[in-house]
Amino acid sequence: MARIGETRKALWKNISFIEKRWLIPKEDAKNGVAMSYPLTAEMIELLRSYQAWQRELGYNSDHLFPLSRWNNQPIHSAKASEWVRGVSKKAWSAHDLRKRARSIWAELGVDYIVCESLLNHARDKLDQAYIHTHMELQKKEALETYHKWLKKGWCTCLAPVSIQNPIIDKLLSRLA
Repeated sequence: MARIGETRKALWKNISFIEKRWLIPKEDAKNGVAMSYPLTAEMIELLRSYQAWQRELGYNSDHLFPLSRWNNQPIHSAKASEWVRGVSKKAWSAHDLRKRARSIWAELGVDYIVCESLLNHARDKLDQAYIHTHMELQKKEALETYHKWLKKGWCTCLAPVSIQNPIIDKLLSRLA
C-alpha cells in the first residue's frame, strides 16, 4: 500500500494496463527506492473507469489526482490528507490505512518480507545482502487475497466508478 505522498503524485504514464503494474519512481518514493505494484483485475477496472470519468469531466492531466482541471500539478499533501479524513469522518488517516492493511495481510498469512515489500519499507542490511528478489508473484497474490477480503468483508470499494458506490462517489465529487 503506497504512502499518501507517493499516491498523490501518481502519473498515468507510470500505470501500465498491459503489464498490470504501477511504478512509483524513486524520485517520488519516500525512501528513494522505486516501487512496482502489481495491479489486480479489480484495480485495473477501477483505474480505467476513473480515467474515463476524468476525461468526461474535461481533465487533461498527467496526474491521477491533479490539483484542478486547469492545473497539471498533483494535489497538495494537505488536500490529500483532508480527503482521507473526510471520507472517514475524521476517524482515520492515510497512515492508519497502511497500518491496518499491514495487520490484515498478517492475518491473511502474507509473508513478512512480502508485506514489507508492499509497504516499500527499507530493508535492513542483512535482508539487502540475502534477498535479491522482487517477489512480484507473491505481491500480486497478496494483493489479490487482500482485495477479495475487502470485497467480502465490508464494502464494494473496488467496484468500478461506473457502479454506484457512496465511498467512491464522495471521493470523486471532491475532484469535480
